[in-house]
Amino acid sequence: MNNGFIKVGAIAMTLAAITGCGSKKEKEVGDAITTASSSNKGLKNPKNKPEVVASIQKVLDACASKWSDKEGFDDCSDPMKEFRETNDKIEKAHATYLDILEDNDLHVRWLAAAGLSRNSFELNSNKELAARVVDLVEKEKSGSILDAELAYLAASSYESAGQWDRLRALGLAPTTPLDVKAVLAGWWRGGEKAFDVVKALSVSNDKKLQFAATQGFALHFEKHAPEACNYWSAHFDDADDGVRKSSVGHLTGGWSGNTTRDSEGNWYITGGGGGPSRNGDSACPAAQIDAAMAIIEKRIASNTLDDSNYIYGLESFAMHKKTTPAQKARAVAALKKIVETKGASQRSFALRKLVDVDAKNKAYAAKFASDPDLKFTVESIMKAKT
Repeated sequence: MNNGFIKVGAIAMTLAAITGCGSKKEKEVGDAITTASSSNKGLKNPKNKPEVVASIQKVLDACASKWSDKEGFDDCSDPMKEFRETNDKIEKAHATYLDILEDNDLHVRWLAAAGLSRNSFELNSNKELAARVVDLVEKEKSGSILDAELAYLAASSYESAGQWDRLRALGLAPTTPLDVKAVLAGWWRGGEKAFDVVKALSVSNDKKLQFAATQGFALHFEKHAPEACNYWSAHFDDADDGVRKSSVGHLTGGWSGNTTRDSEGNWYITGGGGGPSRNGDSACPAAQIDAAMAIIEKRIASNTLDDSNYIYGLESFAMHKKTTPAQKARAVAALKKIVETKGASQRSFALRKLVDVDAKNKAYAAKFASDPDLKFTVESIMKAKT
């Protein structure tokens, strides 16, 4: 179910210690800064706010050996925490961060992008600033750990900022990096110009672009429900795990949000989305719900139900105001079949969802009190207040 939140950030990961590389990494960071200092661009731009430059330099000095090509300086926790807190207190730093993003040093640019992302609201409506963000996206090379993050900032601009034609062109261009296209598909609320990008990705043979399209159809569901439902139905049992699970979540309303991750870095965004959900009024046609149920039942029979989106989806079918009584009963029966299937990976979750659908199913749950795989779940269900 979509809980309505949007979260932007980096995935916390534990890095293995890099032995014998500290001095090398530190020298690389230092050398890059020295090279940049020979010009007046980037971190050395004389127009930069001094407090921004100082906060970035402090991280560079403290975290030289902590850099990761995937995670940036995220493993340098205390200095990064201080950097974020300092950044939040600096007013009107947008132009400075955009200037610093012109630096030649990736370490410096990573910090500038991190700072800009936490202080981005003015970018949405300011024509000059919004144009500069799109400039950066257009220049960013494929394989960058910053392209998705910068694309999200660009996609957040209002129509009045005058960048939507450029964003559409980026989304349709064959040379635009996949990460940029994925962000535009799943997060750019640019009306029909944005939907043109989704349509283009939906006919691609690239599974990553198809996955982006499944999310794009959710974002544009309100005005394009038939196209969205048809696409999700066609890919409900897709050979690609990502495309399949996203289609399951969206068609059933089990998970109506979107999640987009940078392919090379650890930036991601989750939430948003749209379309069917358990508590909403939107739903795909009854015939497509029946077809989806048939696929789910087949997977239950072969014990190949491999994702929680199926369980959330069955819960949604069992409770949605627009599903028929027969469809509701069919969804409940499917949840019970999962519970009764020894070795099924979603047994415990299915049992919990049965009780969420109807508290009277506690009596059914009690039958599994001695089942070694379910007894703790049953204990938890019985203790919970209804």
